[in-house]
Amino acid sequence: MKHLLKSALPIFMFSGLLLLSSCKKDTPPEPNEEELITTVELDFIPEGGTDADEISFEWKDLDGNGIPNEIDPIILDKGKKYNVEIEVYNKSVIPEEDITEEIESEKESHRFYYIPEPAGLLTINGFDKDVNNVSVGLKSIWETSANVATGEIRVVLRHYAGTPPNKLENDAVDSPKSSTDIDITFPVEIK
Repeated sequence: MKHLLKSALPIFMFSGLLLLSSCKKDTPPEPNEEELITTVELDFIPEGGTDADEISFEWKDLDGNGIPNEIDPIILDKGKKYNVEIEVYNKSVIPEEDITEEIESEKESHRFYYIPEPAGLLTINGFDKDVNNVSVGLKSIWETSANVATGEIRVVLRHYAGTPPNKLENDAVDSPKSSTDIDITFPVEIK
């Protein structure tokens, strides 16, 4: 019997080792790998207008170093409403990458914030929503001030990690629940 136990001991040890090595360790989810964003385009159609009336303004950082190569001033008519769509690209690769499609497919994890300065320069609302009825901001309605004015608009894209993401309508632009994918500023002229 003693001999049987001695010869079985290595088999039990090997089986235990095999069992332990086959157990899968719980690993935390990987952090969001940010996409390189080189181009942001804002497309405006005046209320009641058609695609033929569309005007577009771009911010470009083609080398991806955070310093824009080009910023179009946004020039709009006073006292008007515009239907606005934002498009986001990585144009440093061929073919260019349409990051807007990724944001569209992951609406629950993304949110655009639009912050005009001065505050009365633009009123922005009418945001598209995710499945939880929280603003996304790929589409919005902008209303210009009734007076001639100048200022700027800060456009911030925030990414909410987690499964599921904990995005709420009242989250501030600097919420610790999210991280910044882009934070850019366009000059604005209301004429």
